[in-house]
Amino acid sequence: MIIPQFKLTQDSKYVVAVIRIPYVKISNAEFYIEGRNFKFFLHPYLLSIEFKNDLFKSDEPAAASYNHDTYELTVKIQKATEGEHFEDLDMITQLLAASRKKEVKKPEQKKNKKPLIEVIGEADHTEQTNNDEIEEIKQQVENLVLSQDAYAYGFNQQTKGYFQDLGEEIFEIGHFNPDEIPISDRINLRNEYVNSKFDEDAYIYDTFENEEIDSYIKLNLEFLSKVASINQDTSSSYTPEEWNQLKKLPNKEFIINNKNKCLMEIIDILFAFAYELRCMGGEFSCESAATINYLSSVLSCFICDNTLNEIIRQCYRRALTFPMLRNFKLIQQAQQDLVIILQSGRAGVLKTLLQIKYLFEVNEPRYHLNNLYIEDFCIWVQTLKDEDFQNLAGQIQQIEINKKDLDLNLVEIDQDCEQMLLEQQESDKHD
Repeated sequence: MIIPQFKLTQDSKYVVAVIRIPYVKISNAEFYIEGRNFKFFLHPYLLSIEFKNDLFKSDEPAAASYNHDTYELTVKIQKATEGEHFEDLDMITQLLAASRKKEVKKPEQKKNKKPLIEVIGEADHTEQTNNDEIEEIKQQVENLVLSQDAYAYGFNQQTKGYFQDLGEEIFEIGHFNPDEIPISDRINLRNEYVNSKFDEDAYIYDTFENEEIDSYIKLNLEFLSKVASINQDTSSSYTPEEWNQLKKLPNKEFIINNKNKCLMEIIDILFAFAYELRCMGGEFSCESAATINYLSSVLSCFICDNTLNEIIRQCYRRALTFPMLRNFKLIQQAQQDLVIILQSGRAGVLKTLLQIKYLFEVNEPRYHLNNLYIEDFCIWVQTLKDEDFQNLAGQIQQIEINKKDLDLNLVEIDQDCEQMLLEQQESDKHD
């Protein structure tokens, strides 16, 4: 059966579904409405949606009309409680859960993925148990997990051995093979690699000579405007291409080892996207997938720092090393662009991840990064709260990175260049 394209809106009394079903005999349509479930069937289409709130039980929707010009069926579904607000109407994968068999993310034998550890809810502690003891226990568990999975990577650190059969292809994606380098060594290797690749001449040109930089900084980007205007009470914020990607995502349930770590990885990936978007003036090129890959520590080094400040600092270092444009003020603007994406909540983050997913799909061998990270992130973010990202936006907005913090001798380079410019100006006066 085909899942038709649809979008959802709501008012105080109804959820309104607009379903696109071309070339059908609409009189054969069948509906099922009970509890939180809405089902629509008209061969060859089947739409099954599970809401988070109850619907008014009925054999038929409150109203339905079909537009033969647009092939759209508009269905009004009455809420069980008038005035109740239905959440997550823009989380397509979650809404479609009822039409799919729910599955817990399990290891694939071929990829040697580690078994997931179920986190049991916190037990009732006695009065003698204090917060310090609880934190100590949590730290011991985390250290145990890391010791058992020294070579892990991927979403939720649940993959090992993925690159065993890929040969040299790994080095088109990563700076090293994570199956051979333990987590404890990856940060140092990452830092050394950036230091060795930093090009002083490229930095000087984009800082003192490239006259186009200001135009990139001032440019209003259409993607960011769309993200900033997202309405989370409707699923119409997605393009048909994005909607089709969401429809194809499997419905998985994840047992997350470290939620904060996963959120930090998303920040790293979104910053890479935001900088490439800014550098390309809002339009992507055939090299954009590779640039986003290299800009991200997560995607190229299979590691993520523990603090938000350090993650942003490393994003600055990489943005001054790998992309086409390497300008400090441009990176500062990309940081603000990242804030805009995060302020839009899950829908804006999901829209951005879907764009990255598309870029990687059409750029071999980066589809492997979709398998390892991006697809699962697209599913997982739909289970979070908008506040998870909006709180991070506020924190990132307060982070100020200085050139002296980047360990690339930028202050000394700037001083030398400014001195040379002054000497050149004095020389020109005497000519």
